[in-house]
Amino acid sequence: MTSREINRSIRTGKVQLTPGERVEHWVNFLFLSIPLVAVAFVLHYDLRVDGFLIFGIVVFLLLLLRHKLVSPRLEVYRSGLTDQQFKRANQAVAVGNEWIILSNRKSYFCAIQQVGWQWDGIRITAILKEEKLYLNSMVNPSVRANPFTLGWNRKNKAALIRQYQSILARDTQVDP
Repeated sequence: MTSREINRSIRTGKVQLTPGERVEHWVNFLFLSIPLVAVAFVLHYDLRVDGFLIFGIVVFLLLLLRHKLVSPRLEVYRSGLTDQQFKRANQAVAVGNEWIILSNRKSYFCAIQQVGWQWDGIRITAILKEEKLYLNSMVNPSVRANPFTLGWNRKNKAALIRQYQSILARDTQVDP
């Protein structure tokens, strides 16, 4: 991510996706939606199934749409981290969790967590700017991506926060 994209991410509150990633992010939703809509039509018109199952499919599609809309959002935290502490913490948590680091700069971190059932993995993004920490964990935007993270987004962000807190606590201890 360039500094311009980082500033835009902070301003919009969302991770900036490239045009190709944005297309894949939504094509993935369409690939999942079309079979569900087809099943709903078959159930309703051919098999004359009652509306409750159709309602369930529609609710599921709306929840999936909501997830696609909110997944790029950045969570904001106050931070007392220096650039070096930020880089050290990112390196430590990535090694400890076996993440593949894509970028670990003084104010920007991006890594991929490979998960067996998650074809393209989960992308973790952290930005440090003006004593604020911006975090995101989302399914890597791809047509092949599985839309379900089963709690990994929350776990990834928690792992980063724990490591940042650990680095801050260790670096602020006074030696006797």
